[in-house]
Amino acid sequence: YSHQWAKELNNTIEIRTQDFTDYNNVLFTESLQWMYFTGGEPLIVNEYWETLERLIAQGVSKNISLRYNTNLSTLKYKDKNIFDIWNQFKNVELVFSIDAVGEPLSYIRSGSDWLRIKANLEEVITHNVDVCISPVVSVLNIWFLADLLRYAQSVGLTVKPVILSGPDFLGLGVIPDSLKDHALNTVTEIEKLKVLSQSDINHIRALIVNNDSQGLLPHTIAHILYLDRVRNENLFDLLPFDTVAKDIIV
Repeated sequence: YSHQWAKELNNTIEIRTQDFTDYNNVLFTESLQWMYFTGGEPLIVNEYWETLERLIAQGVSKNISLRYNTNLSTLKYKDKNIFDIWNQFKNVELVFSIDAVGEPLSYIRSGSDWLRIKANLEEVITHNVDVCISPVVSVLNIWFLADLLRYAQSVGLTVKPVILSGPDFLGLGVIPDSLKDHALNTVTEIEKLKVLSQSDINHIRALIVNNDSQGLLPHTIAHILYLDRVRNENLFDLLPFDTVAKDIIV
């Protein structure tokens, strides 16, 4: 349900909504202890802030913990101070969704502004907010993951990756035999940083070694090149696919 994706794919989608007030009697009770907001990007959705302000006005917010999945693209919402609102709650936890740092991020998550996001993150961690970094590990960002992990180390944050399971043409299993050593060397570099759990490292390595979806690589390359053209971007130029793509593109 993304208007941006629909526009890029020249498609029309229906965004279905639910009147949140239908759940007032169920949700806003004395037993409410925590709320988990995911998205889209929750920090820019009006209903989220109306909900929090209602809980503050009712005098129950200090008993409630909040958790968000957010890309931290903004800390401002209208005239509201996010920290003034969050300070009224028992605890706030942010799962920071980011797949790379610097230039690769701006292409993998199109429109992302790394410098602004970095500034927002570093402001958040000066407040009483729990933060962990949660990248989606895929064929698009495995090549840049070590830089993200080094940044996480520099600001003292834990990393809890989500290893992509679909769509399969963007998974680690599409990495072809000719790029397997390159990818595995990257995994070894990541392992030495000791940021990810060994089970995550083993999972990533196994997907690359088995590469049982490498037959989908033409689909992967076509997808990247199509989005680069639509977005006027150059993610393909940052990826190590140039040699294996020549025959496919021709």
